[in-house]
Amino acid sequence: MQLLIITLSYALQVYYLGFIYYYSLISLWGFKLNKSKDIPPQKSFALVVAAHNESAVIGSIVDNLKKLDYPQELYDIFVIADNCTDNTADIARQAGVKVYERFNNEFRGKGYALKEFLKGIYLI
Repeated sequence: MQLLIITLSYALQVYYLGFIYYYSLISLWGFKLNKSKDIPPQKSFALVVAAHNESAVIGSIVDNLKKLDYPQELYDIFVIADNCTDNTADIARQAGVKVYERFNNEFRGKGYALKEFLKGIYLI
């Protein structure tokens, strides 16, 4: 019985060691493949910021998004001013981004704001 347990123990160790070697080889192969040439950016996308009374920080958020290491002509920045009672929308417009103002007291919150915005630009 003891011999059977020792044999099974060794078999499991060899089995797991095989996985360790396999994933180690894949990792080393990945380092080799990582030295490929740089590919210029081609994909365009939208950055969407849902904000509710964020006048204190929306300017710096937009500025940081504009400093991305990606061509500015390949992305658009949208600010959803959701039920704002301050000047969040005005600050975002002055920063040069597209602003979508939303006023809905029945359906409040970021989820509703994003859903309505995405329906408005025909993504869903």
